[in-house]
Amino acid sequence: GEDASALEYADLDATLVDLARDWHFGDEAEPAWQAAMGARVPNLMALRRRGASEVQVLRLCLREDGVRVGELRPEVVQSIWASVSLELRYCTNDDDERYST
Repeated sequence: GEDASALEYADLDATLVDLARDWHFGDEAEPAWQAAMGARVPNLMALRRRGASEVQVLRLCLREDGVRVGELRPEVVQSIWASVSLELRYCTNDDDERYST
């Protein structure tokens, strides 16, 4: 939101350096886009043309994600499936309503 005409040359230079460091403007199909993603540039922006008179702005922002990733050993997965299979085959009630599960 700053007006470039009101900035001094040093401030303008610093702003342009910040833009060059924090933003990548380009086509998302180009290798430079992939390189910017690999370099973890915080902001990516591209323009897409849809039809004769419609233009879309694509903007991606890098941010931290609170996802946790876990791994289950194959033995754990097999034991869970075996437990479920046992319950469904032998521990179900003879009531017809139970078979709907």
